[in-house]
This record gives sequence, structure tokens and C-alpha cells, in this order.
Amino acid sequence: YRPGPMDSIPKYIKGRSDKSSIAYACPQLEPILSPTYGCIIYQEQVMQIVRDLGGYTMGRSDLVRRAMSKKKHSVMEKERANFIYGNEAEGVPGCVSKGIDEQVANGIFDDMIDFAEYAFNKSHGAGYAVVAYQTAYLKYYYPVEFMAALMTSVIDNTKKVSEYILTCRSMGITLLPPDINQGQSGFSVRGDSIRYALTAIKGVGRSAIDSLVEEREERGPFTNLNDFITRVADKDVNKRAVENFIKAGALDSLGGTRKQFMSVYVQIMDHIAKDKRNNLAGQMSLFDIAEESQKEEFDIRMPDVGEYPKEMLLAFEKEVLGIYISGHPLESDQALLEQYVTNTTNDFILDEESGKASLEDQARVVIGGMIVDKNIKYTKNDKVMAFLNLEDLVGNVEVVVFPRDYEQYSGLLAEEARLFIQGRANMEEEKDGKLLCEQIVSFEEARKANGSPIFKNRYGGGSGNYGSWQNRNNGNSQPGNGSSAGGQNTGRKPGFPKGLWIQFPDADSYYAREQELLSDIADSEGNDDVVIYLKDAKAFRILPSSRRVKADSSLTEKLGQRFGRENVKIR
Repeated sequence: YRPGPMDSIPKYIKGRSDKSSIAYACPQLEPILSPTYGCIIYQEQVMQIVRDLGGYTMGRSDLVRRAMSKKKHSVMEKERANFIYGNEAEGVPGCVSKGIDEQVANGIFDDMIDFAEYAFNKSHGAGYAVVAYQTAYLKYYYPVEFMAALMTSVIDNTKKVSEYILTCRSMGITLLPPDINQGQSGFSVRGDSIRYALTAIKGVGRSAIDSLVEEREERGPFTNLNDFITRVADKDVNKRAVENFIKAGALDSLGGTRKQFMSVYVQIMDHIAKDKRNNLAGQMSLFDIAEESQKEEFDIRMPDVGEYPKEMLLAFEKEVLGIYISGHPLESDQALLEQYVTNTTNDFILDEESGKASLEDQARVVIGGMIVDKNIKYTKNDKVMAFLNLEDLVGNVEVVVFPRDYEQYSGLLAEEARLFIQGRANMEEEKDGKLLCEQIVSFEEARKANGSPIFKNRYGGGSGNYGSWQNRNNGNSQPGNGSSAGGQNTGRKPGFPKGLWIQFPDADSYYAREQELLSDIADSEGNDDVVIYLKDAKAFRILPSSRRVKADSSLTEKLGQRFGRENVKIR
């Protein structure tokens, strides 16, 4: 489904089953939209609308189509006046000249703008429909084969592979680790399971994998570590490749633990390389003159060292595969995560096709996972802040912790710490998003909550005017009536609170720029309240005490440059 046409699905279904329910904004739309039950579905329909209603030429209507396909909303908006009122200089009659009401024409253009978000031409839509039917059929009747092929198609995109692995698990499909005796270059099917692709192992070239598979098919499976290293010694398989095979679990079927293999593989490879040099020089070793029954005594034996801990095995898999195969450190916490998170890290990632992420900028979200990396930075005022790499079951996202929040939560921010983080999504064009931290709760505290809310209302809790918007009918409640002195206040008196007032046109404008404001005041320390005033509602809200500032001229100047000097006052 695509946003835009997707909104018309209920209307389309209703119109298809009950044609009497179809309504057209004007009679001229009926021949254009009747094939699709009154809904705008295809780009060609928009082209026909602007031609038949607005009097556009074929060429000009194609320019509108291009603007839609490139999602150029500014171009579409410029065409609104031409479509409704016409443009005599450019030879466009416009809807009004054809007897179409101005308000109706505006409504039709609004529908076209909404549709333009994800508009397909008819042939594209038909092609997608065919592919949708084919893939739905394959996924339903051949789920294992379908998911194996799907993961092979994105084999170089670790985040996508992680997402599809989670899908496989939800479908009851087991993912097997890579195996040099059973694996292929791509993801392959083994019964009701999927074998991980050998080419997905880092540090191992495609040519080496092809040579390995060819050797196995010609001379049979590899029997042990020594047999494997001996047979691939001339096939571009170096020490790093063998080490990564071991870490990925690809050699587990050769009779030994990963820790045993890591202990002896270098010795075996050096021994084989030395024998090759001796053979080139015409030298013989005891191994060469020994009988076959005695040669086993010369084999390098596996030391009795046991196996690595589960945590290290998983860390090895993540290192060489980019994801976890035999498990995930957070698997045991999956139920807890599902209970509290609103989004996963994948929602911050740009979609390759649309160029957009699932989340909107400034959306408030809760994510959960473990810290895999932490970088400490210092602001120009020598305050400490942190940049975290938080990993969940499907991927990673950057989390920015500003100085005040870092001071409050620094004790929780250790690597491998498992946390829920509430904050606002920071989405930039052509970049993966990040999370701007507001509150943090550990998994341990979340378990104690036993299903109850774990985050406090960011502006709630406590007495006085904190939390809710306070309506003030007195016109003097606007910031413009304040003084310019930055005196500190330590309490609240009835009436209007003292402090630093910042005015916004409405609540939407405030929430859209909230993180800018919080970032700007993060380095200011004092006892003055920050008061947010909404002009349309004549309402104010006091930020929590942890956001108090020193309301001086330097701060008001800084905020005035960003939000307008007329909107920043000290009372």
C-alpha cells in the first residue's frame, strides 16, 4: 500500500460494491473517475483532470505529472492558481472560466495534492499489482523459499536482513548458521529452515566461496578442520577468512568447538604452508615417509579448552555477520520490549525506495535496547553530553543525550546497559534519523512497574501550574507585557508566573520546535522558570524545574534570534 491512494481504499471498495454511493465534486469528473469508482488512483487521471477542467495542454499536464512523481509540492502549489483561475499569459483558461465553483476547484486540487504524495502511473500500478499477487502467493505457499530469496536479494543490507530474520522468527522459520558443508553463496533452504549465506560472512570474498563450494561438490564434504584447511589452501582462503568462518559458526560441523578451532587454526595453516615450501624445495619430512596408518599421529590435535561463553559467541557472530544468528542478547527481554516500545530502530532508517523514514520529525517515541557504544562530548560551556548507539532486536539508532539529561541519567549509561528511552525523533533529509533523549528507564525498573506506565508526563507531576496548559483570560498575559529585567524567582505567586516567556502561535508550532528550544536552553543554569505561551489559546505552561535557566540578556538575545525578539520576554 502507498500513502495517498491508500486513503481511498475504503471509498474504492464501497463504490465498487455500491455504485450509488459514488459522488463527484462536479460532472466533469465522472468520465475521468468512473473507472476507479470516484477515486483518484493514477497519474494519468490527474493529467486528464487538469486538461478537462483547467484547460491545460497535453504538455503542461505532463509537467504536473512530473512534479507529482518527484514529489515537488511547491511546484504543485504554484499550479493551484493557474488551475482554478487560469493564466491568460500562458494560455490556461482555468476552472472558473468553465463554470466550476472556486471552492469546488480548490477541493479537487487539494485531493490531487494529497494523492501526489505517492502517485503511480497506470502501467506502474498494474505492474506492482501483478508483483503483489505473485509475491503474496509465493509467501503463502512457499514461505521458506520466499524468505530465503528475499534475504538473498538484500544480502548487502544488514539492516534489511535483520528485519527479515525477525520476520522469519515470527513466521516460525528457523534460521540456521552458515555451514561450509551445507551452505551456498546465497541464503538456501534446508527442510523447513533457512541456511545463512556464506557470502554474508565479512572478510571472505565471493571467489573464495565459489571455490569452496566447487571443491565440496567435486570431492565431498569437509571432514575436519585439518581437511578443510588443506583442501582450500590454494583457493584464496587466508587466515582472516578462516577466523571469520570459525566466528560465524560455519565450521561447527567439523567436530570441535569454536574455541578449539580458534586455538589451532593458525598452527595448522602455518604447518601446511611450511610443507608446501618444503615440497617446492624438494625436501621431505617425517610425515611424507610415514605409513598411512601412522600419519594420524602427526595431526595437530584439538586442545581440551571447552567453548566460549554464550555472550562471546553472539559477539563473534555480530562481528563477522553484522547480526546475531544463534540468538540475541535481548531475546529474553522481547516480551518486555513489546510491552513498552512504540517504535523500533528500523523506523529511523530511510527507505531505499521512498527516501523517507517511517517516523515524522519531532514525533515522540519510546524505544528499548542495549547500549553498544557511547561517545562523550563536551559543550562550549564544558558541560558533558553523550551520543549513544542503542541496539534492539532489528538494528541500531543514535541517541543524543543533552547535558541536563546526561547529569540526571549518567549512572544508567554504561555499555551493554539495557534501557527504555523516551524522546523525540530528529529526522533530517537524506539521513537516517536519531533520537533526542528526554527520559530513560532501565529494564529492571520497567519490570518492577509490572505493566504500569514507566515514564512520567514530561510536564506533569507535582503541584502548581506544572503539566497542563493554564488558560488566562486576562489580555495582559502575553509576553509583550513583561519587564526586561532578569531577576530570579524562587516561588510562585497567584497570577502570572515570573520567568522567561517564549511565545508560539499555537501548540503545533511549539511542539514542532520544542527540541530547538530545549537545546538552546540546555547550557543555561539558574532559578528562572521557562514559560511557554500559546497566542491562539491564551494559555501558558511552565517547563519542569530541571529546565530552569538564568534569564539574562545573552539568553534572550540567543532565543530572540531563533524565535523572534517579539516572542521572547522576561517577566
